[in-house]
Amino acid sequence: MFNILIVDDDQIDIEGLSRFVNWKELGYNVIGSAHSATEAVGIIETEYVDVVLTDIVMPGKNGLELIKDALEINPNIKTVLLSGHSEFQYAKEALRLGAFDYLMKPVDFNELKSIFEKLKISLHEDILAKQKQVEFMKILRMQFLNNIAGGVIQNPEYIHKKAYEIGIDLTDESFCIIRFLVLNEKSHKNLEHGDYDSFKSALTGEIANYLESYGKAYAFENNISEISVIFYPKDLTKLESILKKLMLTIDIVKSINLYLGVGGIYNTVGMLSHSYREAGKALDYRYINKSSLLFYKNISRFITGKPVVPANLEESIQEHLLHDNEEAFEEHILNIISELYTDNMYDRGVLLEACIEILLIINRFLGKYHSREVQTAQSDHNVIGTLLKIDNYEEIKKFISSYLRKTISGLHTVREKPLGLAIESVLRYINEHYNENLSLQKLSDVVYMHPTYLSKLFKEKTGENFSEYIMKVRIEQSKKLLQDLSLRMYDVCEMVGYDSPKHFGRIFKEITGITPKDFRKQSKGLKQ
Repeated sequence: MFNILIVDDDQIDIEGLSRFVNWKELGYNVIGSAHSATEAVGIIETEYVDVVLTDIVMPGKNGLELIKDALEINPNIKTVLLSGHSEFQYAKEALRLGAFDYLMKPVDFNELKSIFEKLKISLHEDILAKQKQVEFMKILRMQFLNNIAGGVIQNPEYIHKKAYEIGIDLTDESFCIIRFLVLNEKSHKNLEHGDYDSFKSALTGEIANYLESYGKAYAFENNISEISVIFYPKDLTKLESILKKLMLTIDIVKSINLYLGVGGIYNTVGMLSHSYREAGKALDYRYINKSSLLFYKNISRFITGKPVVPANLEESIQEHLLHDNEEAFEEHILNIISELYTDNMYDRGVLLEACIEILLIINRFLGKYHSREVQTAQSDHNVIGTLLKIDNYEEIKKFISSYLRKTISGLHTVREKPLGLAIESVLRYINEHYNENLSLQKLSDVVYMHPTYLSKLFKEKTGENFSEYIMKVRIEQSKKLLQDLSLRMYDVCEMVGYDSPKHFGRIFKEITGITPKDFRKQSKGLKQ
């Protein structure tokens, strides 16, 4: 379905075109109507419009001026003019400006149907042409998949439409998201940035190629040390055996260690972000379970679905570990456990879930900033299994107390510099994902640090707010893209993460002092 906007200052004409034309049968969705060019421009700036069907003569700006404004906002937009016999000269001018066609009033509905059938073919051809722009599509796909996985895009209709435009078939069939955590000290720490990126890109391709022999697979790099795949297996009953074989194959070929978190199985694209979060939760449990292949369905029995720990617990644990407050750490945690146990009427299930969540928070922190020696010391045995076997509250406290002391002791011997590492990771993530919808919360998830604290730290270390830094990175990337004359202005805008060319142009001028068009002209002149 392509979105069409009907523009006419006569409400009767709008109603006639809306009610007496079977737009859905023609392949169009009437996204709205406007009574003036100004009103239409407002809709085009906020909604994705494929086609504008507009009258020529209207109060204020006429249809020709609307064509110019619409093409400036979205160069891909198509326009069809409604013209009276006395306005034929206007219609000729509209065609010169790039209008697809025109209809004479009163409208012949057979002619309208013929024009819009041809227009639909043209729109499909435009989409196919865009799909051939390999690099352009690669960037848009990575941007799109990360945005839907992160829950930025949730509307199923929009997901299907956008997926079709960029050549991805996200059908409403059974799927899950698999998150691959790459843990290989040699490949990650000793490789130069560019080499590691190449290594990870090759690994992403290899994983996708393997899974595609068992179903549809769309792989994307979602984090510095992670690769994610939306997987539609042909046979759900073989999912576990497929992934076990994959891990063996990758281990042999690449000599790397992989942890796989598998989210829940769903059959509607609106649940993609749910499966993604569940896959991440499954990965968390690698710290307290020996397995390298973790299914959310297998750990969900440990999760009640209701918050059992204080909302600020994660932040308080981070503060203790970041600022050498280990002495008060054990007392702080044990007090929380004691209060939870009392407040929940001595419910052992709540107590155990709280303990597991606390251990996961600690180990997520260790995984980001410390040598794996500390983690290994705590994860060589099955902590969950041990906890589940303990019935006595006092024994559970002793177990947790012992765990905390071992962790603290290990921190003293292998402590690195988490604050500097955090900002390095944030900067790298921004440079790799600048064209996605980046929020402070997203960046704080990447480095496992509270958003408020990260914002303050980022400002201290870089001298800029994170949003200012992201804008500068996007504009620097857009400068490179603008020098490629095969890319349209609207393409460049999308590739650096802006939905509106008007907004992109304003930001570009604020930072560089000139418009994107003028920059492109200057760059072209330098090359001549």
